[in-house]
Amino acid sequence: MVRILAREGLLHEWDSVLALSQSSGRGQLRRPWSSPSGNIYSAIRLPYDAPHLDDIASLTVGYLLAEALNAQGVRVALKWPNDLLLENRKTGGVLLEDFGGALFAGIGINVVSSPPVSELRDGWAVPATNLRAEGCKLSVMTLWQTLVNRVRFCYETQVVRCNREELTRRVQLHLAWVGREIIIHGGDEEYRPGRLLGVNENGALRLLLSGQEIAVHSGSIALSSHTDLPI
Repeated sequence: MVRILAREGLLHEWDSVLALSQSSGRGQLRRPWSSPSGNIYSAIRLPYDAPHLDDIASLTVGYLLAEALNAQGVRVALKWPNDLLLENRKTGGVLLEDFGGALFAGIGINVVSSPPVSELRDGWAVPATNLRAEGCKLSVMTLWQTLVNRVRFCYETQVVRCNREELTRRVQLHLAWVGREIIIHGGDEEYRPGRLLGVNENGALRLLLSGQEIAVHSGSIALSSHTDLPI
């Protein structure tokens, strides 16, 4: 639907589409995404070639959503590279797509329901939760309109004025698991535990591995079952 609307010139920058349910939702790496009614399944058209909506666009959008949700009293954290956590449980995610010279952020947020453990990736996916279970009572329409307005306001009044160093600092204020031991899955350092230090100005994960800091550019992360080690 988003592709059709964009092709017909019916979606302008910051316009969004909200679905009540999906029959074939997908997440990162084309993994299935459970899409029952009552949650947010949406896409926002972002400004193209705009500040910080380039190689770090996923982190920028994640930061904007975290800011917007926190402004509503929903204390989410940003799990690198593109998930939203609430009380260390996944409640949403961001997927960037570029087609036809237009950039879109696909956003899924568990509002009233979340997938059971049986539908999650064994050993890697964090448990899921939803906003209703954590006390948020806003309706889907009210919440989405509030988030869209807040995301755009924050981007246009704050983010565009930041350099990379300042934006990186802001992102890290919301970053989950800083200082904790994690394991990388599906990346260059697969299955090797290290201490999460933060992100760098290119959006890569800063990881302390065998006493040396390295940059991880791809993969998924999970908390290690090992005892956290001092940096």
